[in-house]
Amino acid sequence: MPHKPDLCCPAKCGNRVFRNRKKVRRHFLKEHRLVDMFCSTCKKQFYSRQAFQDHETKQQCGLAVNELPPDD
Repeated sequence: MPHKPDLCCPAKCGNRVFRNRKKVRRHFLKEHRLVDMFCSTCKKQFYSRQAFQDHETKQQCGLAVNELPPDD
């Protein structure tokens, strides 16, 4: 019986490897599902939790909030 190839996250989030598609799907939906997040300071929109968290920790633009920016 041939060995199945290891599966990686489609978002290419790191070196994590999965053995089956169900685990890949669960990981992707939990970690990378689409979310509407806006940084309250720079008004930048993010579509993944990881990108939002990276922005929040790496950028020094103030507090990031999970809500729509106010209308100007």
